[in-house]
Amino acid sequence: MPKGRVYKATVRAVLLYGSKTWPLRIEDTNRLQVVDHRCLRLNARFGSHQRVSNEEIKEWVFGSDCQTGSFVQSLHLHILRWFGHVLRMPANGLPHRALFADVAWGNEIVHEGVGPCRSGSSLELGPSQFTESVV
Repeated sequence: MPKGRVYKATVRAVLLYGSKTWPLRIEDTNRLQVVDHRCLRLNARFGSHQRVSNEEIKEWVFGSDCQTGSFVQSLHLHILRWFGHVLRMPANGLPHRALFADVAWGNEIVHEGVGPCRSGSSLELGPSQFTESVV
């Protein structure tokens, strides 16, 4: 469907712009998803007063044969793709150092979301924990 292709190329591209490096919160994800659904409704010419499910509207805009995932899935895909790109960068590159940097707070090292740790301890985050927390 041409309408779905134009929608993905314009609206979704604008909504996902820069999302690779965003600190993703549930509130932000929900707000972006609401905007995505509102734009889909406008594109399909369904008002908010009409009782049509979001899945039916997606099928109306993208067609039944289109394999378009949800907005949240594409958002997570962008983030994971960027994370994989940073992991393949040299360890002395700026994005790699910024991603794995520890913030010093006096004599303690603060890891994001964990709280202060003693300077001798370390925080290990493997791929299984990352995929569980993101997906």
